[in-house]
Amino acid sequence: MLVLLAGTPVRAGLFNKSYAVVIGISKYQNSGTWKTLTNAENDAKAMGDFLTRQGFEVKSFTGAGARKYSITSYLEDILAPKLTQKDRFVFYFSGHGSTRSLGGSDRGYLIPFDGDTTRASTWIAMEQLRELAAKLGNARHQLFILDSCFGGLVATKGRPT
Repeated sequence: MLVLLAGTPVRAGLFNKSYAVVIGISKYQNSGTWKTLTNAENDAKAMGDFLTRQGFEVKSFTGAGARKYSITSYLEDILAPKLTQKDRFVFYFSGHGSTRSLGGSDRGYLIPFDGDTTRASTWIAMEQLRELAAKLGNARHQLFILDSCFGGLVATKGRPT
């Protein structure tokens, strides 16, 4: 993905503003189940630095700062209202993901720093991420990069069969 981003020239005036949310979680609050990841925060920092050099306004959430409420409230309450049709948005997540079978279907989740190992309601569901993407829909372009394991559930649309 970086090659695609780095190799795509942006013509002057194509975008008014460029925003990015970059999340990296290496060590989790509930580290008994969520094992420590070696490079998640380093990868997020590198992505944030790269996007900053490309002219993006980057909001980073790393380590203990990457709590579910902090992330979702920033996206919905702060970023979504200021996006316009001349803006672009990148969402980058490096951390744990999980899949849980609920309601007869497998469901994918991003695990925030404070994700409780037994309560999926403390995780960021793919349905919630799709809903947030819709609320960020004023942006001309959106790109979501997820460096996490979900068993392929991120790309499913509707109910997987």
